[in-house]
Amino acid sequence: MADELGIRDAGEMNELLLELQSALLGNVTANLRMVSANALEDLWEVHAFFDGPIAEEDKENMSLVESELWAAARPSQRIIMKIIRLDHPNPLPQDHQRAYRRQELQDL
Repeated sequence: MADELGIRDAGEMNELLLELQSALLGNVTANLRMVSANALEDLWEVHAFFDGPIAEEDKENMSLVESELWAAARPSQRIIMKIIRLDHPNPLPQDHQRAYRRQELQDL
């Protein structure tokens, strides 16, 4: 699966997921559907998908998550954090590793 996602180093991906899950603690709101990530060489890419309007609190929480990632990153690391509105029941993308995904009705 790592090759399918373009991941060059599984250890790098594991590090990103661990840091991301730690940073998400206390920053997940009810309308956060999923947070996905990908690690490519010196780039960490993170996508946060929200259901409904994205509130200022949501933006601030994701900014805190991004700050935690910058604190854990190497000096040469680049980080891209995208906040995306993707209302339920639109399907969630499958192109990155999932760090967080809320349970939705179709999951039950």
